[in-house]
Amino acid sequence: MSSKIITIIFAVILAISFIAGIIFYWPAIFSSEQKAGENNFLSQIILQNDFLKVSAPIPYQKIANPVRISGESNFFEANVCVRIKDETGKILAESFTGAKGWADALYPFSAEFSYDPPSSPKGFIEVFESSPKDGKEQNKIVVPVLFGDYQVDSQKIKISLYYYNQAKGQEGDPCSEEAVLAVEREIKKTNTPVQDAVNLLLKGELTETEKQEGFNTEFPLEGFSLKGANLKDGLLLLEFEDKENKTSGGSCRAGLLWAQIEKTAKQFSGVEEVSFKPDDVFQP
Repeated sequence: MSSKIITIIFAVILAISFIAGIIFYWPAIFSSEQKAGENNFLSQIILQNDFLKVSAPIPYQKIANPVRISGESNFFEANVCVRIKDETGKILAESFTGAKGWADALYPFSAEFSYDPPSSPKGFIEVFESSPKDGKEQNKIVVPVLFGDYQVDSQKIKISLYYYNQAKGQEGDPCSEEAVLAVEREIKKTNTPVQDAVNLLLKGELTETEKQEGFNTEFPLEGFSLKGANLKDGLLLLEFEDKENKTSGGSCRAGLLWAQIEKTAKQFSGVEEVSFKPDDVFQP
């Protein structure tokens, strides 16, 4: 065998060994770099200042409910304020505890805090002092955490609520049902989705954005409520109570109120037609 062939074979073996080494060791190298990056990120989270040190929970710890918050502080009259929020900004708990001293050193504190169910898997624990001068928050430390009790609620359904849209009404006939448009909501899945949707509609809760888009409603109406519902052969009978006779007041108004409820009810499978009881509700 010539030296040239031997050289080629040797080069191929080296190349194969090199590639195999990269394939074998790359996951470990990547994982190590990723871990180093994560450690660097965690090291940038400030857990101590001149007046406060938070030792538990640690950043991104999965916390229980209640959660124990511990550390050391040197706050006025030893008052340590605590706030727990989820990632949406919703405040789940606000409270305080006392350290074992103040004025001349950092003193330990430790207490358990219960919080409301979070609406996101991540959140924040804020520990701070309320200024004795003006009540402003100061010397704050924020610890990102994971909620151990967070659960994605798969038992929810998306529905539409139909409200009058004034902007749409101004484009054509203001009394037309075409001006009754949908807004989306999410409700818990139950055995009575039609009643749940209508009851939510009757609360008349519109967001600021929806109001800016032209939606408005007269709901809730004083003394007006849904008493029951019955679906048979495609006909949905909704029974109401109108103690103050608030559903009358002209054919345009009564028709639009009727349409809001009817359209909301008809979105559900099996509902082909809607009638109301007693017969005098939503009459001009």
